Amino acid sequence: MGRITAELPEYVLVATDDDTGEVVGNGFGVPFALGVDSRRELLARGWDSLLLWAFSDLRHGREPDTVSAIEITITPSRLGQGLSGRMLAAMQDNPRRRGFGELVAPLRPNGKHLEPDTPIDTYMRKVGGRLPRGCGCTSARAG
Repeated sequence: MGRITAELPEYVLVATDDDTGEVVGNGFGVPFALGVDSRRELLARGWDSLLLWAFSDLRHGREPDTVSAIEITITPSRLGQGLSGRMLAAMQDNPRRRGFGELVAPLRPNGKHLEPDTPIDTYMRKVGGRLPRGCGCTSARAG
């Protein structure tokens, strides 16, 4: 995430403890141009493609029209305290303040790595089209 921090710092969010100032969470996003001819829809490759697009757009001066969340991390000792929902809300608000209409977020089910050869659409049908328990619950609720 170092390159995002260095080249797109306005899309890096940090949550701190009000009392101690300790960093308790962070979120990374990237702006990219989805509306160019070769990119009419998000790819199944997930955030790998989004990162390539974002830095290519930045390098070539293409105007971004979409922002993607890349990662939200919460300090393990602070899990279960509602911070992921607050971070997601902040990540949704940040692009709006910058004039973007939406935030997209590629999700990968936590158990998918156990079936690396199963295509994601097959895997999602297998789990009933819903994200398995413990996988992106806050993200799924946020829509």
